[in-house]
Amino acid sequence: MLASLVSLSDRELVDSLDRVAERDRATNAEIIAHLVLIEDRRIHLDWGYPSLFVYCTERLRFSEDCAYKRIQTARAAARSPEILEYLEGGELTLSTIKLLAPHVDKPEGPELVEIARGMSKREVERLVAARFPEASRPRGPSLRVRAIDGENFKLEMTVDGDFLALLERAVDLDRHRNPEGDRVRILREGLELQVAAAEKRKFKATDKPRPPKPGETRSVPAEVRRRVHLRDEGRCIFIGKDGRRCDATSFIEHDHVKTRAQGGKHTVENGRELCSRHNGRSAELALGKERIERAKVREARRRDAQAALRTSGFSAVEARDATAHAESRLPENAPLEELLRQALARLGSRIDTGKGRPARAVYPTEPPPGSGGCSEPGHFWVGRALPASSLNP
Repeated sequence: MLASLVSLSDRELVDSLDRVAERDRATNAEIIAHLVLIEDRRIHLDWGYPSLFVYCTERLRFSEDCAYKRIQTARAAARSPEILEYLEGGELTLSTIKLLAPHVDKPEGPELVEIARGMSKREVERLVAARFPEASRPRGPSLRVRAIDGENFKLEMTVDGDFLALLERAVDLDRHRNPEGDRVRILREGLELQVAAAEKRKFKATDKPRPPKPGETRSVPAEVRRRVHLRDEGRCIFIGKDGRRCDATSFIEHDHVKTRAQGGKHTVENGRELCSRHNGRSAELALGKERIERAKVREARRRDAQAALRTSGFSAVEARDATAHAESRLPENAPLEELLRQALARLGSRIDTGKGRPARAVYPTEPPPGSGGCSEPGHFWVGRALPASSLNP
């Protein structure tokens, strides 16, 4: 390549580089446009990649920094398409768009993008800092890892005073076993305990497993979770369209090959481990995106109702059972207020029984007459409980 340029005059070399830079900006904008659609259609998931970042670094061979900036730019362009035009024209760069991206959806977003056209990175930094001083402040604890050789790494951490005090306290308490005060040893042992506790909580890991209960249960039996986890080695086993296995180890979830909605059972053969992204994608492919979106709305409404009941003094079991009863009596798209009315009607008979139940209840939107309470529209008021007849389900 160099040989073909050596014979060019200075003027020809400058003109040639101008044309290459123009093509580069156009190509960059085209890459960003592709990434917008790739993420929107979730194509990277179908090809076995757990995230768009992994897709960019492993399949497209972008550097990590380049992948991050292009993804941020693609997400900003999805919300503000004119960014692509400004990128191609050289009025905005990947670095300046990365600074603008968190603010594109805000009311000041369109004006901010227009002002930033033609600015340098430092000028855009000052512009964003002036408009959003809170977002420009340094973040909390951070960590940086750098390889020293094939087996050793240098770990640089920024921590707060509480973390440092906790570490020094652990060193002092362990001096009889660790007289040198080796902090790496302290951190390693702490991490080993954390991993063991997390595996026990998430995958039911234990040295003395209990035999599974007979019959089908609502939740996945612990023995099934353990055996599936051991078989899949704590990695996502999703296979993409080109045969690539995802292999992610973060956000791993238990999934059913044949979904519960399709009659699937809690068995080892019907179980598998998927990362959260591929778990969601598999559900969309099996049940349809609209059905999954409706399920997410219902789940969010269910959590809000249970949280309101828990805040009012009802136990987790009472809140869960009352919410389930209310859902069975209501249409799928019933509003949260109606769900709470039905749940309170279910619990109402238990409020004034004299058996020590909490004398508090939650009422949607408006407090009951004569209660002296007040609320704002769209909120829930918590006050003294009234007889079930006053709830008017």
